[in-house]
Amino acid sequence: YVVTEYGIARLEGKTIRERALELISIAHPKFRNELLNWAKAHKYVPEEILPFPEVEYPEELKRYVTLKDGTQVILRPIKPSDATMKQHLFYALSKESIIKRYLGPLKSLPWDRIWPYVIIDYKNEMVIVAVVIEEGLETMIGIGSYSKIPNTDSAELALVVRDDWQGRGVGTEMLKYLIELAIANGFKTLKAWVLVENAVMMHLFKKCGYKMKYRLENGVYEVVLDLSQPVKE
Repeated sequence: YVVTEYGIARLEGKTIRERALELISIAHPKFRNELLNWAKAHKYVPEEILPFPEVEYPEELKRYVTLKDGTQVILRPIKPSDATMKQHLFYALSKESIIKRYLGPLKSLPWDRIWPYVIIDYKNEMVIVAVVIEEGLETMIGIGSYSKIPNTDSAELALVVRDDWQGRGVGTEMLKYLIELAIANGFKTLKAWVLVENAVMMHLFKKCGYKMKYRLENGVYEVVLDLSQPVKE
């Protein structure tokens, strides 16, 4: 572990690229992009990585939840060094889960699609990962996000859970936390697009505790959660 006033870097079992990104992310925000450019010049990290926003990693948003079966799961904001774990999660998903998450088949998740997802401002964009500790190391089992829709007080919502962890409450906990964070950051509604055959996700939204509206078009539900109207389950 390396600890600074800007966060904690966990380096054990990680690649050079992951270690470099971990250390950059806990440096003073003013110096992160200078360090990133140095790491790029020395080939420690890929050139495609986007500049770091000058924001501190919100360590205080890390949360421990216990599933109904007693399993403890960590929910926390994503870090740039999570890029590899996010890619591993994608390739661990079944074809069906990928189609439901991305509304169509997707054979690969290249790095240029990952970097914008792991380098965020933690306000207008939020990504929460669900991780468990296996043999002393973190393993990502789910990921959920919201992203501000420009010029609105609404955000687009999406989440996915690894197949072998589905049905255990991971998605429920991620959705609950994303809603909490969206409200704290001033959003009034969350929008999601759900394939008509994805009954599990629709059920998850219906029991989330907020008024839900939806309409069906071309086999896809447009779902709107009104965060100003909580409802009793």
